[in-house]
Amino acid sequence: MNIIVNDSQFFSMMLRPISSLALPDTVISQLKNHGFCYVNDILDESVLQFVSASEATCIDAIQEARICCKVPKSFSALDILQEELLRPKITTLSQALDNILDGGFQCRTVTELCGAPGSGKTQICMQISINVQLSESKNGPGGQTLYIDTRSGLCIARLKEMATACRVCFGGQNFDIDRILEHIIVTRPQSIDELSTVLENFNELDKNCQIRLIIVDSLSFRRYSIEDTLQRTQKCFRILDKLNKLATRFNLAVVITNELVNSFNGNDDLVPAGGLLCAQRVHKRFMLTRLDDNKFAARAMKTPTMPEVSSKFQVTAGGIRDIM
Repeated sequence: MNIIVNDSQFFSMMLRPISSLALPDTVISQLKNHGFCYVNDILDESVLQFVSASEATCIDAIQEARICCKVPKSFSALDILQEELLRPKITTLSQALDNILDGGFQCRTVTELCGAPGSGKTQICMQISINVQLSESKNGPGGQTLYIDTRSGLCIARLKEMATACRVCFGGQNFDIDRILEHIIVTRPQSIDELSTVLENFNELDKNCQIRLIIVDSLSFRRYSIEDTLQRTQKCFRILDKLNKLATRFNLAVVITNELVNSFNGNDDLVPAGGLLCAQRVHKRFMLTRLDDNKFAARAMKTPTMPEVSSKFQVTAGGIRDIM
């Protein structure tokens, strides 16, 4: 990609007073007391050599100020479009469902699946945890899955049944059920704090794996164990922010499931947990509904490329498929 550099903005930043940065007053005072008045004074790499090692607070203040004035890179809209077109997508094995997903679950994208219990959320999650292993020659990312099962609702026997039915999809690849299951790493955090710990330690986990899909099934299940509403919301937002960063940094897809709760408008309407505040932190949101025994519908609630349309699919013994 071509990085756009604006020299006038750069030099304007260099001559910017330290006091104009979004820093705590204590940090600004610490810097001024040591003679640092402009951004240029702290960006010089040699400046730390003149600060005594015993003055740890000053060193910390310099590092904090450097982070604050770091200018993000810029890209052209054409570069971004070309990058988006090259992102791998994970098929659901239902053409109708893939269409509403704009080709499948896309890497560098956080997708939320909402719905009542039994609406097909976990069935879709199990299906794509297998399909993500399709090689690039089969239009797949060819990676592994981190399946964060907060409800302890993942049925491995069902997962194996669905994997067995994918033999045809994997075609000429070495089809080994045990290997497919081995590439689905399952963790079952018992609290929202444990969930946060799993995500914070993702780097260590990814060293030994090639994870291209993170599933959180479900995000809302553990959050309601926290009674304080503000604390619950803050922790949920931090998790969503971390998932967004992981999706971008590691070029992977993130899929979260969410339950329905009663709305606060006085009616008996059911809405996704977290409401619009949660929706603002995901790229796509879909509502799932069960139509009858094995037929389901997905409705696009938030997506940048599709109108608010619905599509139908079915869950068979072999997994997610089109309705014939």
